[in-house]
Amino acid sequence: MLKKTAAITLLSLVSPSLRAQTPTPSPVPTAQTPVDAKVAGQEVPVPARKKYVAPEYPAAAAAEGVRGIVILDVVISEDGKVESTRVSRSVPGLDEAAMAAVKMWEYEPTRLAGKPVKVRLSQSITFALKLPALQRAPGIPELKSGGAPTAPIGLTAAETASVMVALGTQGEVREAAVVEGNAAVGEALLRAVKAWRFAAAESSSGLVFTIRADWAPGPPPAVTLKAVDPKNATAAAAAAPAPAPQTPSSSQPANAGLAAPPETAGRAPVPAPPAAAAAATPEAPAEDTDVIPVRQEPPPKEQGASAITDVLLGDNIPELVRGRRPVWPPMARLGNVAGDVVVRFSVDLAGKVTVHTVEGPDLLKTAAEQAVASWLFRRTAIDRVPLIATFKFGPDRTFAKVERVAP
Repeated sequence: MLKKTAAITLLSLVSPSLRAQTPTPSPVPTAQTPVDAKVAGQEVPVPARKKYVAPEYPAAAAAEGVRGIVILDVVISEDGKVESTRVSRSVPGLDEAAMAAVKMWEYEPTRLAGKPVKVRLSQSITFALKLPALQRAPGIPELKSGGAPTAPIGLTAAETASVMVALGTQGEVREAAVVEGNAAVGEALLRAVKAWRFAAAESSSGLVFTIRADWAPGPPPAVTLKAVDPKNATAAAAAAPAPAPQTPSSSQPANAGLAAPPETAGRAPVPAPPAAAAAATPEAPAEDTDVIPVRQEPPPKEQGASAITDVLLGDNIPELVRGRRPVWPPMARLGNVAGDVVVRFSVDLAGKVTVHTVEGPDLLKTAAEQAVASWLFRRTAIDRVPLIATFKFGPDRTFAKVERVAP
């Protein structure tokens, strides 16, 4: 009994020392934060950039007035190329454009004790929008924020669109509707105007007027914007001289508008809102890059495959990676209701879907809309792409064909 007690006592005395000698596993470094990456500005000098690719301002974000500073945590490999990027400060709608551009940048290789090393750098990119020039009739408040509408892709002739707006108590656009123009130019103007904000005043609440856009084909396209009283819209349009297309300078966006109108010529120009100072991560200094929108160039083609059974992709469609397959609804099957459903939708930079319209038999529309809403695409371009899905429901086969909206 004494021997057994002594053995237990000895084990209790020895075990802690044995446990202390057991090595603790080291944390496994992730690919985003390699342990051998040196912090620029602290452990090594900030590397010089030798190749720069300007970020493209997403057309959807520009039309909605989205702006701000995106901060990326960038890892530069031994040969000076960007190995990885991670968003440390996000601006929804702009992150993907910032990362897509930075991944194509190149730096001078960094050496430490004669050996090339990886470098970690905090990089900030400022997306700034120039306030569009708006010719205002008397009584219409001053435009305070918002972006210029982007010209539809493939614009070859002069186009005109008009949107009637009603302002809220804070100068926001409470209601807006297209009253003139074809679908493409009307939607482009409507999307931009919905994000506008005017100077707030007691007289602005409930104020209704018309925004008119006159596009002149390029390159690059130019747009003239006017705000007129709906009661005098026809007379004002007839009396106004035809605008001459103006070629923007390299520092001005193609659709930023023309010179100030006569009624505002005596006023001091409205300065562009200053960008907020970018707070870099404490590990390394950040480098600012100002980006002025918006290039009017056709987006690169995306040709992907469909991972969903019975979904066929037409030409220049992004890769479809996840979602529901087309299925003939049980109630329609019991009633032998067959036919076509056309779903108009768009895909954003992240590959997510927004459904706009659904046309077809009532018993089939819900199934088609739910299927499209569940889809996820893999994007390689940064523009928002409009698409049409045509569903064929029937006893022989149910499938969907996805095609681009014709410009």
